Amino acid sequence: MRRLSPVFLCMLLSFAIAGIPPTAAQNLLSNPDAEDPLVSGEIPDWTEVDGNDWQYRDSNPTAQSGQNYFFAGVSSSAELRQDVDVSAQASDIDTGDLQFTFAGYVRSFGQSSPDEAQVILEYRDGSGTVLDTYDSGATTNTSSWLLLSDERTAPVGTRVIRVRLITDRNNGSNNDGYFDNLSLQTSGIIPVELTTFEAATRGTEVQLTWTTASETNNAGFDVERSVDGQAFSKVGFSPGSGTTTEVQRYRFMDDEVPFANTVRYRLKQVDLDGTFAYSDVVRVDITPHAFRLLESTPNPFRTTTRLRYALSERASVEMHLYDVLGRRVRTLVDTKRGAGRYTMTLDGAGLAPGTYFVRIRTDTQVETRKVTLVR
Repeated sequence: MRRLSPVFLCMLLSFAIAGIPPTAAQNLLSNPDAEDPLVSGEIPDWTEVDGNDWQYRDSNPTAQSGQNYFFAGVSSSAELRQDVDVSAQASDIDTGDLQFTFAGYVRSFGQSSPDEAQVILEYRDGSGTVLDTYDSGATTNTSSWLLLSDERTAPVGTRVIRVRLITDRNNGSNNDGYFDNLSLQTSGIIPVELTTFEAATRGTEVQLTWTTASETNNAGFDVERSVDGQAFSKVGFSPGSGTTTEVQRYRFMDDEVPFANTVRYRLKQVDLDGTFAYSDVVRVDITPHAFRLLESTPNPFRTTTRLRYALSERASVEMHLYDVLGRRVRTLVDTKRGAGRYTMTLDGAGLAPGTYFVRIRTDTQVETRKVTLVR
């Protein structure tokens, strides 16, 4: 069982993470839903880059919201573009403390080989160099409006976000890729001022502790764990304190630590409205406290089985496989190894079905496990 509780603790290792209180969301796009009046027959606030027949449309299909939506007309390929200047937020961007959330709807006319609708966002520096990109890929959804969305931290140096609406005609005389109800908004990385985050072993468990200086609409923290530092999975949840300016201290005990030499953890801070952001990753090195040979998995096995053992100190290690008559049939390990956890594979190729014994010996200790090979 994993145990969670807010506690008052003395932290041994800490790092600071800047938090930004959330503000009211504001759409950074002008004329995002094709509702502003045309100016001399042209769509205001958007630039026609490819094709010169962009216009509003109001039926067949109906708009996703409001009355109108963007329509490329008769051009075989077309692009409508808007550059959003975010240089006023450079200080938050360049400290890695600002996220941008895009959402918008696309649709295609119902026909064979539907025309394509695509949205691309480009995060650009002051010289126009693209630092990061969101690309929806070509969509051909004809039955309903399809929601596209993306959330990411603006790369350091971002000064302009270019929003590109792109269509390609595959059939008919019109280019029937449609766009409506677009939005681009900002939010702070984490509406919680997290001041410390620590991971340490406690016997066979790992204890995580963290402190917040303030919280705003904080539902709580998902605790996520990874062995390789890439794939994280949720292992528990710690309720937050809502909105508070008082120091809060938390503890999480992971008593199902994977069989690995290094484990990494991060916090997924979740707001009351469901939005979330991640903390930095902390690493803890696992040193076994005792010599141990674990049960092999799977057992019985048909082709291969995994053998695992732990050393609490550097030692000469011998591991052999014996049959039921006590005859050594295979040497698996014969070397010196340092303290740590080790995994290896026993291949049943060349072995007759039956019962075998895996015996591991160090300078001072011996352990044996039974394994069964079946066909």
